[in-house]
Amino acid sequence: EKAAEPVPWLIKDWCARKTVSVLAAAGGTGKSVFTLGLALQVAMGTADIFPALAPKERGTVLMVDLEDTPENTWRIIGAYAECYGLGAYLDETLQNRFRLVPGRGGGFVVAAPPHGLQTTEMYAEFRSVCKAEMPDLIIVNHLRKIAGNASGNSNEDMGVVMSLLDEVAFETEAAVIVLAHTAKAATTQGPRGASSITDEARLVMSLDVDDTGTLLLSRTKANNAPKKHDPIPFRFQPAGQAVCLRQDGYAAAQPNRDDLVQSVARWLGMNPERRVNARRLQMGDGAVMLEDIRAIHPHTSLRILSEAVDAGVKAGLFKIKKEWDALRHQIWYIALTSCAQQQTPKQGALSEITPQTDFEMPVYEEPEDEEPQE
Repeated sequence: EKAAEPVPWLIKDWCARKTVSVLAAAGGTGKSVFTLGLALQVAMGTADIFPALAPKERGTVLMVDLEDTPENTWRIIGAYAECYGLGAYLDETLQNRFRLVPGRGGGFVVAAPPHGLQTTEMYAEFRSVCKAEMPDLIIVNHLRKIAGNASGNSNEDMGVVMSLLDEVAFETEAAVIVLAHTAKAATTQGPRGASSITDEARLVMSLDVDDTGTLLLSRTKANNAPKKHDPIPFRFQPAGQAVCLRQDGYAAAQPNRDDLVQSVARWLGMNPERRVNARRLQMGDGAVMLEDIRAIHPHTSLRILSEAVDAGVKAGLFKIKKEWDALRHQIWYIALTSCAQQQTPKQGALSEITPQTDFEMPVYEEPEDEEPQE
């Protein structure tokens, strides 16, 4: 018998490619704040923001926001930047891996009796943009907005709306998350309105607030993930001109520092042509290294990897080398010391690497402006 293909998770147990997930919460709970944090985490390929929701790989994000103003969205992004010290890495991310598409009015469908629902120009444009950009994660805010004048309580109408999202998810192989309000009845979990919303979604998430003001993220439907699990807690954190969210009380299984240093050494030994910028570890070949390292150590964040590189330099396994690029800019990149090169295997498991004890720690400060010699 043919073995079943693994679930193409973008975020394991929470968000899969080629499927539509629903995030349901009461109005004002913090759905937009949460999904913006999740979007930034996927776009940066980091687990620093929400450790329990680490993406399997770095991706691109398209956020269609018909609910909030662009000004407020950027204020929330600014809050995450200040709270988590994202700095220049966020600038590169927003430029190349995150696109915000704001909008107002209309919807993806319009009622056209007696022919039922018809798709609109807004949906045609949305589908065209998604197919052109092929994002890894698509966030749609809000289900009520894209439904236009369709009946939110009609299984037929909402089934059509959900099928349109499913069509885009399949065409782009993206993970699609659509935000929705929860049912008004306190005893009912899941999105408000027709049951076809839940039926058509592959996974339904719920964001609730407990008596202490803590937000709790849980799964209320999961076709490919365990439904029983401990909810993930979050708390609001004021920062800048807005608020962001911090995951509360979670300790991921962090990789062993020595194991991580040796994994970095092995990667450098197997990729001598790569140039990992010592000052922009998250960019270029550094991003490639981070993704490869995460295949072995899933909970490796950018901060943890940076600390491992620093430890390798101090131990004399890595050195910081300088070269000039085509534009005569100085590049300081990470390389193995000669001692480490002799001991790093080119394939297979890493053996023990003995530090080069006589290695002189390089001065790691801004270089003086100088021109390369002709």
